[in-house]
Amino acid sequence: MAKCLQKKGYIVETFDPIYFPKNLRSNYSAITCTEVVEHFRHPLQDWQTLLGHLHKDGKLWIRTEVYDETTDFHTWGYPREATHLAFYQVKTLQWLTESFSLKLVPIDKNIFKFET
Repeated sequence: MAKCLQKKGYIVETFDPIYFPKNLRSNYSAITCTEVVEHFRHPLQDWQTLLGHLHKDGKLWIRTEVYDETTDFHTWGYPREATHLAFYQVKTLQWLTESFSLKLVPIDKNIFKFET
């Protein structure tokens, strides 16, 4: 996604706690996390840090496979990926919205937008 946005003229900074670890130094009006939030070793702390870099009236989009009651965790391939440390349910995302005063906008089955 970063390369696509750069080609469109956007200034992009990449971050992933596993593949592109670094300290974020700026605040952003928009953040996209495609297959990133499942790499959080300390999810609450990592969400606090991530959201701390989002401007007031900013937007955060995430893409992650969401676990639900129809998913058999033992046969689900997502946890087999060694870098996947955190897993999310819709109620987890709702908890995040309440805890951080966000608005949750589901975009697709596994794509969600948070607004501050």
